[in-house]
Amino acid sequence: MEAPMQRSKGRTKAGIDLPCCVDGPQARIKPFGRQRATHLAEMLRALAHPLRLDIIASLAQSERHVGSLAEQLKAKPAIVSQQLRILRSSRLVAVKRQGGMALYSLELAELRRLVCCLSGCPHMR
Repeated sequence: MEAPMQRSKGRTKAGIDLPCCVDGPQARIKPFGRQRATHLAEMLRALAHPLRLDIIASLAQSERHVGSLAEQLKAKPAIVSQQLRILRSSRLVAVKRQGGMALYSLELAELRRLVCCLSGCPHMR
């Protein structure tokens, strides 16, 4: 039986530990299989927009309202709302009502790890 892969800790420019990265070129990578590859491709397609990726990064930090996201990302609330609709339809973002307002969060905890790796992984340039 093979030993589990060791995870390394990468560091961002700010020096924050990132427990999300696998040991670069030495990591064993298995083929995904057709069904999983299709699912992952659809998820990546939904993320493949600068504003949607920034929304996911913001939601990885905390739940947010549209107005808060729009202010942070310097975008119009209507545009942020439209992008959130796409992320919700892809089942990447969840929404719940709080005091008559929509509060958005990540649907998949794994997205936080993905954003972590993309934002500071020493193996990504």
